[in-house]
Formats: sequence, C-alpha cells, structure tokens
Amino acid sequence: MKIAKSIAAFFRNCFKKRVIRDAALNDLDFLTQSYIAGAKNGHFVMQQSEKSVTNMFKSAIKDGGYMRELSNRSLDFVQMHIFILTINNHIVGFQAISPSIEKDSIELYYCFVSPLYRNRRVMQDLVNFVIDKYPPKTRFIARCFNESQIAINKLKQMNFTIYRQSSQMQYLEYIK
Repeated sequence: MKIAKSIAAFFRNCFKKRVIRDAALNDLDFLTQSYIAGAKNGHFVMQQSEKSVTNMFKSAIKDGGYMRELSNRSLDFVQMHIFILTINNHIVGFQAISPSIEKDSIELYYCFVSPLYRNRRVMQDLVNFVIDKYPPKTRFIARCFNESQIAINKLKQMNFTIYRQSSQMQYLEYIK
C-alpha cells in the first residue's frame, strides 16, 4: 500500500504544469495580499495602506513601474517587472525585478511564495527564470531583511554571495 501511495504521489508531481508569465491586472489581489503578508512578517517594508500596495503593483503592470516619494518629498519613478509562477493554473508565487542603481545590476526586488508551496523549488524557479533572461556577466542583487533567513539561505544555495551587511539587511549578489 505504501508503494502504491508513493507511486501515485510521484505521478501527481510529474504532471503538475508550472508556468511563469508576466503579471496581469487580474493578479492584483494575490500580489497585494502576498505583499501585506510578507510585510507583516518583516520581509518587506510596510506601505501606507493596502490601497497604496495595490496601486504600486497596478502601476508596475500597466506602466512598467511606480512613483515613490523620496525622503526629500520629491518623486522618483521605479521601474518594475513582475513575473507570476502558476502550478496547474493556480498562482503560487511572484518575483518582481527592477534595474538597480548599483553598477548596472538587476535587483530581485520582491519575491513571495505561497506557504503551501514553499520548499518546492518555486523561489528557485522564479530566480532562475529571471537570470536566464539576461546575458552573461549580468549582476543580480537582492536586499534581504535579516528576518528572511530562508530566502537568504536559498539564494546562497544558488551561488549568491553576501557582499554587504547592515544591522537590518544582508545584500547578496550573483554574476551570471
């Protein structure tokens, strides 16, 4: 009986259809709720309101980025592209990327994986998808709050290295 269950589980996993695609407006609820959950757990900076999070993602999808207010009250346009990973047409995670001001790098801006799909290579698939889109010698960076040790460890397993640390964050890089 155990062997039959193992074989059935194997085949269920084999036939799961993984797709990575660009985010669309109908993904806004997943993006917003995922961001808020991540912020509550210390992984993202909490925005002013749920509406501001939704507007950030909506602008990124429609306009390729969003406006943020800097400390001096001026506005800055932040380019952002969002990828969604689905399994059998069910959204299980996303990765947002942005050109970085650090040495012409690509920043892995936000990454979220639904709790039920963690430890199933979703984060690695999203990061590898992004890396594969760029030419050799491209530098990728990720700024991770110290609370994000699981993500930091997964990035290290993917050959990202820490190049700077602060009391709140670790800065990782990978050069393709």
